[in-house]
Amino acid sequence: MKKIIIYNETLLSGGIEKCIELLITEFHQRYEFEIVYLNESGMLDITVENRLKKYANVHKLSPEDVVEGDICLWCRSYMDWRRLFKQIHAKKNYLWVHSKPREDDNSLLDDEEFLSHIDEILCVSQTVRNMLNVNTKSRVIYNFIPNDIKEQSKENILEDVFTGKDVNLVMVGRISVSKGFDRITLLLDALDEKNIDYNFVVVGKGRSKEQEFRELLSKYPKVTFVGYKDNPYSYIARADYLVLLSTFETWGNVITEAKALGIPAIVTNFPAAYEQIEDDVNGVVIDMNTDNYIQYIDRIVKNKEKYRENLRDFKFENDKKTWEGIFDEA
Repeated sequence: MKKIIIYNETLLSGGIEKCIELLITEFHQRYEFEIVYLNESGMLDITVENRLKKYANVHKLSPEDVVEGDICLWCRSYMDWRRLFKQIHAKKNYLWVHSKPREDDNSLLDDEEFLSHIDEILCVSQTVRNMLNVNTKSRVIYNFIPNDIKEQSKENILEDVFTGKDVNLVMVGRISVSKGFDRITLLLDALDEKNIDYNFVVVGKGRSKEQEFRELLSKYPKVTFVGYKDNPYSYIARADYLVLLSTFETWGNVITEAKALGIPAIVTNFPAAYEQIEDDVNGVVIDMNTDNYIQYIDRIVKNKEKYRENLRDFKFENDKKTWEGIFDEA
């Protein structure tokens, strides 16, 4: 059985960790997985670690550790790679790019010596690939979603939170400033100004910024926080829209999940959004630079059934063959 090493800086309840979880859930019976992390920041989500331990050997990389395998997926574009390469040895190395390269700092994507040790760069969207200057060594592989997502969405939820007569909205994910705190208030203000009967449900948790977000939305009585859920799909499936008003997303995995459940999305116009949402066809794309959210409200309320109808035949298949090709060629 081939051994796949996955390196991540830490284990938190974020998009990268979810991608890792879905990947190893799909392939754990065919390949051996070892997930190593440093956690030098001291931040670790034990629930995430425990979920990953179901299908992989998961541990913090100590100074004396040496890990060997057939493949290593490096999930960070900023790391002390010379130090790590002394401890993590693989026949083939892949940089799995989930995040936008920071403009104020050189990443490994600018390090020719590091790239000479990398067999290929795997990008989670075409948007990310377009940002790279090394396209000859890169390709796009979209992230997995659960194979049984529709079955999971049938699970009952305890909270009676979707009671809006006009529209019900759900936000799912890690609570951070990058998810567009101010833009969410603009949307809620516009709904209130138009006297729309809505509910806005927040599924997820944050780190330092969660309390700030709660306080910001405390003046809106139609907002409900339900916390982190292992199964957010029951909430998405009961809403009229998924809301993702981020400053930037390399790939909104939750958008694909919502579409698979037949639920349209309201998103900001970050570049990758156009790989997933067609404005006024299967969702609403909001200009990130406008304060006038009133202009979108009529479409949001009146066209929700049209968008759902346009998603009726949506199909998304996890790209198992591409990953198998990567894992098997080592």
